[in-house]
Amino acid sequence: MSIITQLIEGYVSEEHSDTTRASGSVTLIENDKKCLLFDCGDPWNGEQLKESLYTKRLLKTTDITNVIISHWHIDHTGNLGIFDKKKLRTSAEEFDEIEKMMNIKVGVVKDCHSSKDVYIIAFDGKHYTLIAGDLFENENDIWDMNYWCCQSKNIPHQKLQRYLLSKNVSYIIPGHGPTFEVTDEHKKKLYDDIFKNSDSVNIYKTINNKHKCYIEGPDYHVVINDWTFETNEEYEKITHLIITHNNYDYFVNINNFSNAKLIMDNDITTKNSYFPNELNQQFKREKALSIGNSVYIKYNGEQLTVVAISNNGDFFTIVD
Repeated sequence: MSIITQLIEGYVSEEHSDTTRASGSVTLIENDKKCLLFDCGDPWNGEQLKESLYTKRLLKTTDITNVIISHWHIDHTGNLGIFDKKKLRTSAEEFDEIEKMMNIKVGVVKDCHSSKDVYIIAFDGKHYTLIAGDLFENENDIWDMNYWCCQSKNIPHQKLQRYLLSKNVSYIIPGHGPTFEVTDEHKKKLYDDIFKNSDSVNIYKTINNKHKCYIEGPDYHVVINDWTFETNEEYEKITHLIITHNNYDYFVNINNFSNAKLIMDNDITTKNSYFPNELNQQFKREKALSIGNSVYIKYNGEQLTVVAISNNGDFFTIVD
């Protein structure tokens, strides 16, 4: 059982049309004589952090045993220097160790608010609380996506993660606002954001390879990283073949997809080595492509990421 205390309520405010002020939330989790600080504020509120630690929990900065940063933006890392470097935890192995010691969940999602966002789920004996970093800016961003979409690296993926992380918790501590209770209305809105307007598609996966998928849509058929069919006709009806990783196994069958647009790296090619110039230029410029209302492709400079969503609540992702 954890004691969860929001030491500092983060905020975002527009001072003028060309200026925004922001400071991140700071949260303390206490469990089994361990004191974990999640984020540490901006470079100008160190005294506020120290005062809040003492007035709310009678603790000093030296009592902190572990520090975890949600993401490396200045409004969440500004007071790192107050704490001993040895207390900072950043690796998967360190997260696993803290999970076991403190009986909490320390998770990581990629390509959402930042390239890598860390979150924590903790139980206080009655309720589960998501300490979200900037995966959630504040409660208002559930009702108005403009609060967060403009800063997202991958909007469909962040929509999905916001729903998945919120559906089994009672409270959320967001990156820039006070703690709020998660209601059924919140959960419905988060579900609808990602699933409601998606196409009715069938998503087929394989237990042997998490990177392979076949998506059967209303007027498109998409294969991700190879799929085996029994007949030539089944191969010929594939409209898109997406290859996300440079892997031999994903190329050995490639010539069977005779009618598919081939999407890999930052190029799109069609049958007989044609490169649709306008489509390619758009992809290179925007580094994003969608197929219908269910398949979303992003190029992050190294490889492709894919998020596939069905309006029945099923999904598939490759965001490595």
